[in-house]
Amino acid sequence: MADTSFTVHARLLLPLISLMSPAAAQGFGGAQTISTSQDFPTSVHPVDLDGDGDLDVVSASANDATIAWYSNLGGGTFSPAQTIDASASGARWVTSADLDADGDADLVAAVEFLNEIAWYENLGNGLFGGRSVISTNVNRPKAVDVGDLDGDGSIDVVFASELDNRVAWSANQGGGVFSAPVDISLLGLAPVTVRCADLNADGHLDVISGNSLDNEVVWYQNSGAGGFLSATAITSAAANVRSVDAADLDGDGDVDVLSASFADDKVCWYENLGGGFSGAQEVLTSSADGARSVHAADVDADGDIDVLAASVFDDSLQWFENVAGSFSAGQVISLAADGPVVVCAADLNGNGAADALGASRFDHTLSWFPSTGFTDCNLNGLADSFEISTGLEPDCDGDGVLDACQISADPSLDANTNGVLDSCDLTIGTSYCGPAVPNSTGRSGELRVFGSDTVFLNDVQITGAQLPLQSFGFFITSQTQGYVPIVNNSQGALCLQGSVGRFVGPGQIQSSGTTGVIYLDLNLNAQPTPTGLVSIQPGETWNFQLWYRDAIAGQTTSNFTDAVGVSFL
Repeated sequence: MADTSFTVHARLLLPLISLMSPAAAQGFGGAQTISTSQDFPTSVHPVDLDGDGDLDVVSASANDATIAWYSNLGGGTFSPAQTIDASASGARWVTSADLDADGDADLVAAVEFLNEIAWYENLGNGLFGGRSVISTNVNRPKAVDVGDLDGDGSIDVVFASELDNRVAWSANQGGGVFSAPVDISLLGLAPVTVRCADLNADGHLDVISGNSLDNEVVWYQNSGAGGFLSATAITSAAANVRSVDAADLDGDGDVDVLSASFADDKVCWYENLGGGFSGAQEVLTSSADGARSVHAADVDADGDIDVLAASVFDDSLQWFENVAGSFSAGQVISLAADGPVVVCAADLNGNGAADALGASRFDHTLSWFPSTGFTDCNLNGLADSFEISTGLEPDCDGDGVLDACQISADPSLDANTNGVLDSCDLTIGTSYCGPAVPNSTGRSGELRVFGSDTVFLNDVQITGAQLPLQSFGFFITSQTQGYVPIVNNSQGALCLQGSVGRFVGPGQIQSSGTTGVIYLDLNLNAQPTPTGLVSIQPGETWNFQLWYRDAIAGQTTSNFTDAVGVSFL
């Protein structure tokens, strides 16, 4: 059915029984209002329109025939509406792409009551050209998407119009000049939503549409150069489907599909089995009253794709957390938006986490909700995943945790205190005589040598880790390796022999303190021997070990780490 009753407050006609808890949303803060001036907003879209590096917001609103944008002034504070078009009667959907290849984001819109698909050139500095019509061969266009459908490097436009059952695309011939539209299908009943995605992983963008009157989500395979095959049904059980999206939800490398269906209150996903679908619905919820919008995004910055949804009659914005390919129950973002019709996600405050962005038609409001459900181990307000991906903070071992936070939690992971995890630090030499005999902590003391084996650089540090706390010790060295299992009632083995020198000069006998670590910067020109200090020469091999005090069952004893031999250049 055509959705043209733009002034009827349908919510007043129905009793509202919310099936979700109104408690504060896990993962999102309270609503931040962008605008309440757009009459019956139907679309909202985040994009950097002014080239300043943060995401602005563009909206379409039907009753006032307006497409407008709101400049992000920094940190998620937005300017008043700046009108792009005030005569786009029934403005229904808006999205963005660089259509003329000049380096900035232009806008594409479905203008329902004018029966137009149109674009607006971004002229720079927040200015836009007038409405440039791509096609008038549509009857009540509801949706538009963008992508390179013919593989020529320029961004094409695909659209769906409800009353003529049309899914079609127009080729970008360069510079934002478009060909006459080419029909993909005229057979689906009342298509109202459309997306581009490569569902069969052949390198060509396919097209997905939701056909509201036959309750179908279908896909059209791109056979290359923008030719499309007949529709393949993904499902026929999405009653009055209103929104589709596509993303790899189960982490298996192919693109799955999502739907929101208005008449059965469902938000569902459909697993891509590798170029095809079984038809099975994976239902995230069947109680989203008047489900209107679905969007895929990594909301909690954990590396998998979560799902957001908007439903009109229960005033609900909610999200579903992806946990290893399974989804949580809906978690409330807001129950205060009056008739939300669209939701999406984007980093609006620049902290690296995906915030929620929505439009609600009956209170004429555009709002965003700051994400709070992300990991920020160093408490600087930035998502750790953002700091890692942008290089602001290192994650040298690739485990998704900031190195600085790992070191703060366990200083022994950075035994030489250079701010780099020992597991990633540049070590030299070859370990031997290990693992050492466990000490009173139950662990074996470990020796590592960091720096350079080039003598003239004189850059070597030796470190003993996994030691008892508050234990003193010192390093020993020799050019000869050996093995003596028990030395003077020590618990450990001496792994040196011959002329053994001890680092016992000023400041060289140290305590393991509260970290269980002892380290020493070496002076290669002052290597201890029983007969005095010597300089290490290129071509020589020196071996190092740590002796340290310990206590077993209340009895004072000592132990050794394993040893490392370094051949110097």
